[in-house]
Amino acid sequence: MTQEERDTRRAARNNIRKMLWEWGNSIDKIKRLERERMFYRDQADDRRVTLRSPSLTGMPRGGKHSDLSDVIVGVLREQEMYERQAERINAEIADVLRLRNCMQQCIDRLSPLQEKIIGYRYSDGHNWKYIAMKTNYDEASVRRIDTQAVDAIMEMIEITIECT
Repeated sequence: MTQEERDTRRAARNNIRKMLWEWGNSIDKIKRLERERMFYRDQADDRRVTLRSPSLTGMPRGGKHSDLSDVIVGVLREQEMYERQAERINAEIADVLRLRNCMQQCIDRLSPLQEKIIGYRYSDGHNWKYIAMKTNYDEASVRRIDTQAVDAIMEMIEITIECT
């Protein structure tokens, strides 16, 4: 294997590891995105309520605005902006879920030991020493098993890409 091939392989492994970290952090990311989406939805709902408020209806003592068209247009723009943000977040959540499902399918095909090590490392965020202690292997063996698992996932992803 030439140096260039080794470098290419190392870069591919690093990409898989990044995907595994994203897989491990996906639940937290989805929770954060859902909170953000709720904020934007609440803001959009507030804008709808604002349109029905006494100050914008022209009712006596309802406010000081005599020409409400500019105010209404501004409120509607804000509402649309918040709704677009919520839709953007929905798309981002869908992307995270697709990655999570794809990675989970690959992880499910690994050996039980590889699956356990991948879970400890990328989902739980433990260091190599802790993983070695939990699995009763030495650190070098745990790293080797991780590399084998990453290589297996890389092959699964390559096969999937070639088939589509």
